[in-house]
Amino acid sequence: MCKHFGSPLSEAGSPLPFPLRRGEFVLTRRHGAGVTSARPHLCLEPKPSSFSKSIVVPRTPQDPKSQAALGKAIRQLRNKQGKSQATLATEAGITPNMLSLIERGEANPSWATVQGIAHALDISITKMAAAAERLADR
Repeated sequence: MCKHFGSPLSEAGSPLPFPLRRGEFVLTRRHGAGVTSARPHLCLEPKPSSFSKSIVVPRTPQDPKSQAALGKAIRQLRNKQGKSQATLATEAGITPNMLSLIERGEANPSWATVQGIAHALDISITKMAAAAERLADR
């Protein structure tokens, strides 16, 4: 008897709950004519993948100095305007906790978040980036 008999991969059993993608499995044996088996079915075994097992593609790590510099620049610009973290966070569309993490250099904000903060500070992203560059060079 086949080791896959009765498994979700058997052709004679109930329909598969998911579609098989072409090339994902290799036909190893076909039971039926001349082979003793309770029901004719296909034996499929997983095909070795050419892709890595990891779903996440490794990226080059972020420079923690640039993250901290962006946070310091945001804090300096916020203090210069006399705004509280809560006020700036609300205007930028983020939580005060997230703004605190960004200012401490512990969070890596998305592009949309950086745009929101720059808009709330009424400066361009270019000016905010220039301020962060100056702080990173120190």
